[in-house]
Amino acid sequence: MEATDQYGVNVSQGLLSQHKNNKRLTTSCVQTMFKKHMSSKHEG
Repeated sequence: MEATDQYGVNVSQGLLSQHKNNKRLTTSCVQTMFKKHMSSKHEG
């Protein structure tokens, strides 16, 4: 569980650093990734 959570954090941070110039896109991407991450976490 912890490793999966840490991976999610790393992905979010990576997206944030990649899209500093487009905060709206970044937020959307992070929210989408987070929703996928949480849903897969619940299923697993």
